Amino acid sequence: MKIASIKKTSLLDYPGKVSAIIGTQGCNMRCPWCHNAYLIPYEFGKNATIIHEEDFFNFLDQRKSFLDGVVITGGEPTLQPDLPDFCKNVKKLGFSVKLDTNGTDPEMLDLLIKGNLVDYIAMDVKSDLHQYQRLFREKVKANVITESIEVVMSSAKLYEFRTTCVDPYVTMNNIDEIGSLIHQASKHYLQKCSKVKPFNVHKEYKIVNESEMINLKNKLEKYVFHCEIR
Repeated sequence: MKIASIKKTSLLDYPGKVSAIIGTQGCNMRCPWCHNAYLIPYEFGKNATIIHEEDFFNFLDQRKSFLDGVVITGGEPTLQPDLPDFCKNVKKLGFSVKLDTNGTDPEMLDLLIKGNLVDYIAMDVKSDLHQYQRLFREKVKANVITESIEVVMSSAKLYEFRTTCVDPYVTMNNIDEIGSLIHQASKHYLQKCSKVKPFNVHKEYKIVNESEMINLKNKLEKYVFHCEIR
């Protein structure tokens, strides 16, 4: 696993659990609002802090009495071919696993769920399918997103979908299309976009304000069982 970042303790990122968070290096998307943009390149940066698996598992072993789970985020963790083995080793130590994903690898998600290697999945739904092509770093068929949504909704123990609210990717003009993608999902969160992006020089988006987010939520509520702004 290419582990490029670690947050040793979080009370917010894994619902109901105290967790450690690791960020994997490399992402196949280039969302201009990314808050981990330094993790987008497939290879470690020149000044990157590389965290070796052995060191991470030693850290976990020492925190058994304090931590409940591990959040694997990125970057995009499903790009890591040894992700299943990594999750298996985390669970062997007695920790729950939460995976954050952009949903571009439904086969990997299916493997992880069927192997009982993840306990919670948080999948981003970035926009309607037509606009996804603007966000991919390379050629990816947008139907992988719908396949991943189906895998998650039909098989995952616990899951959530989440959408960061930025214009033109999330607006009143396409919110129904986004809602249709996750129709009858148990949970969907609309996320506020931070104005501070120290690693991001792209300017091709506009932050959605609070009143607009409420309007988006009101529309989305008819598609999912629970919708919330956070």
